[in-house]
Amino acid sequence: MHATPVAEANDALRAYLHAHGSRAWTPAELAELERLRSAFLAAQRAHYRKAA
Repeated sequence: MHATPVAEANDALRAYLHAHGSRAWTPAELAELERLRSAFLAAQRAHYRKAA
């Protein structure tokens, strides 16, 4: 069974957060976090538009 785009984006975001741990964020890491977050939100919007 294939993961949905929402699940894939969520997994990527969670993996990045887990790998980062509790250390301070650098500007580059924050930019990557925002990119992953944006990808997750875009996948959610696309999923719900398709479902409607």
